[in-house]
Amino acid sequence: MTNSIDAVNKVESAHILIVDDLLANVQLVADILDDEGYQNIATLTDPRKVLKYCQQHNPDMILLDIRMPHLSGLDVLALLQEHYQDALPFIIVLTAENDASAKTRALDMGAIDYLLKPFDQVELVSKVSNLLVHGIQIKEKTAHNKELVRLLTNSIDELSEMSIQDPISELPNRFAISLHIKEQYRQQNPLSAILISIDGMEDIENIHGHNITEILFKQVIDICSVTSALKNPFLGCWSGYQLMLLSRTHDLHAVQNYLHNINELLNGTFAVEDMLLRVKVRMGACLNSSVLKNESELLHRCIIALPKKTDKEKICLYSQELAMQIQRENHIKQALVNAIIKNEFELVYQPKIDLATNKITGAEALIRWHSPTLGFVMPNEFISIAEHTGDILPLGTWIIKRALHDLEVFLQHPKVDDHFCLAINLSVTQILEKDFTGIFLDLVDQSSIDPQNIQVEVTESLMIEDTQWIHNQLNILRQAGISVALDDFGTGYSSLSYLRELPIDVLKIDRSFIRDITQNQEANMLVKAIIHLAQIFRLKIVAEGIEERVQAEVLNDMGCDEAQGYFFAKPLSFNDFELRLAS
Repeated sequence: MTNSIDAVNKVESAHILIVDDLLANVQLVADILDDEGYQNIATLTDPRKVLKYCQQHNPDMILLDIRMPHLSGLDVLALLQEHYQDALPFIIVLTAENDASAKTRALDMGAIDYLLKPFDQVELVSKVSNLLVHGIQIKEKTAHNKELVRLLTNSIDELSEMSIQDPISELPNRFAISLHIKEQYRQQNPLSAILISIDGMEDIENIHGHNITEILFKQVIDICSVTSALKNPFLGCWSGYQLMLLSRTHDLHAVQNYLHNINELLNGTFAVEDMLLRVKVRMGACLNSSVLKNESELLHRCIIALPKKTDKEKICLYSQELAMQIQRENHIKQALVNAIIKNEFELVYQPKIDLATNKITGAEALIRWHSPTLGFVMPNEFISIAEHTGDILPLGTWIIKRALHDLEVFLQHPKVDDHFCLAINLSVTQILEKDFTGIFLDLVDQSSIDPQNIQVEVTESLMIEDTQWIHNQLNILRQAGISVALDDFGTGYSSLSYLRELPIDVLKIDRSFIRDITQNQEANMLVKAIIHLAQIFRLKIVAEGIEERVQAEVLNDMGCDEAQGYFFAKPLSFNDFELRLAS
């Protein structure tokens, strides 16, 4: 292996190609890398020349834009993938295209990373350096393996072992895993599989470099190898920082014990060269694969069972119910793409009632989806999926436009006064968009609506994403005259100091606190305390989920300002809400 000085020299002499149709962008990236000591940088502003250049010069790394004339970055990736097959150079996408589907396609087509413009220069340099170091190590290991092939041509067993070993972890690779499964199927052995995903390794590599990450990964591997409870364990490297453990067992208890133990051992800190590093683990398991037809079914079921990074539960066993759920989620993803164009969404309005006067003071706009293929899809099903896919951005814009259009009509009703206020729910994905508040306020300016007739609702969980950014965006809306309501208060991260710091005007008490208010003294006292707390901070109080008259009466006595719930009215269509205003 090379020493540290040789490694630096090899990295700095690596051949890097920068591709962007804008000369200024190309020059900016080239200058950044030049300042870091990179000596072999090439640039292209015509994406049509990339393939020919790579055929002639074979760069070590390509920094590639997505949105370009003649050929997009994805088109270039397709050409390079066809040319290089499985030996693509490292490709980092640098783009202003914040499109989840474009990112997924780019990564699926071989890009190693995806950075949004304007990118952080330190992050770019770190990723370039770490990837090139990683590439040098792989090349050295590959060269070393080739030398072994030359020297040990008579040793068939050793050559076979090299072809089925992951060069970094030194574990059996994906091909070896597949061979092992096929052999167990041939022998008709029961076989269970566990896919183990180690999260946080990429961040550690970006910060501390590949050597530290490799030491840490080997510590993780050692822990996963402790499988005394499982029969005939076989541990391999599935992909990157994902491991696959196979065991000739259908003992549910033994597999559950393993999952629990590994989860406990890995979700902690690891000591690496006087540093304490932390990783997280997700595991998906499939048991008793003797009922399956081939190894691909077993592997596919493990992948299905692997929890998402956003899931609270980090361990999951495959089941038919889970497979049906995943299938429905995929159908929802596909149907979401054109649902707005096909006019499948509808807004309904749940009235807000002044508890003292029993009059309608406003409403909350709620989204409904009637899909011709899926039927009625509940918001708690499709909203989270839309946030994950990025479809929440066009959907959120549609909601705002439709809500403002309908609000203009409501405000013209003779029984609606100037204080009528319509609440619109916002997603964290929307608020984290760079131009969100500008787009929102432009839509308001294009209408005849006074911003004081508009309210936005956010949840407590949203407030912990990017605290300063979220607070700034909400304050921009408030300065324009739009009020901010905190929804589902009490279900997440509430505290006195937290509530005092939030840029909000309205506090909504979650229905879970209201349900037992007339039967449970503790629930009653808790709601009374929340109302008192809100009054101290001069916040308007809205109670959700009112289903009985006595609940409304108790809340009114406590000093609650407004309420909504089925006791007053269910969410109403546009026409029904107008009729309700008239009555």
